[in-house]
Amino acid sequence: MPDGTSKPMSEVQIGDHVLTVNENGQKDYSEVIMFLHRDDEMQGFYYTLHTGDGDAITLTPSHLLYITDSNNTNSINPRAVFAKSAKIGQYLLKSDSQRDLRPKQITKITTSWKQGVYAPLTKHGTLMVDDFVASCYGVISNQNIAHLAFAPARLLYNINSRLYANSATHELSQNGVHWYAELLYRLSYYVVDQRLLFQH
Repeated sequence: MPDGTSKPMSEVQIGDHVLTVNENGQKDYSEVIMFLHRDDEMQGFYYTLHTGDGDAITLTPSHLLYITDSNNTNSINPRAVFAKSAKIGQYLLKSDSQRDLRPKQITKITTSWKQGVYAPLTKHGTLMVDDFVASCYGVISNQNIAHLAFAPARLLYNINSRLYANSATHELSQNGVHWYAELLYRLSYYVVDQRLLFQH
């Protein structure tokens, strides 16, 4: 959060400003505009990627996160992959105290079932989860396509925020998959190359 505090994903609300990475690869704060999926009671299957220094990030298998094959900080070329596709030996991007991003090697991958599913969408389309860089998107392996597909949602949020001061709080009680995300998910099987979609 902008004040330096952090909060569990279950407590994040629409309108919060959370730490993200912008299109220039710089850390920045971005507003949460909706939840692609939010369910406090659902039991979700998760992958946890552990690094050598004891840190870890936990995501659903179809969620995108950024990895790189090198720990050379002068030539980091991260790419978005499904959490299920990340491999031991690859590197995650982690925020350090100087606001830089540093590669941290994956040393172990575990799976588990946990209660609660939360997928907030920020204006930048990324967010920091336990100080690691992750995408807001899942199901499709192309970050740019996913972010473009949600441009109407960002536009609508911006318009509503200007017209109605309290509009950003209208969906805090959302439960389940957001209707727009569900619509795009269904359309993706007809308009997107199937090789880009998550395979169970």
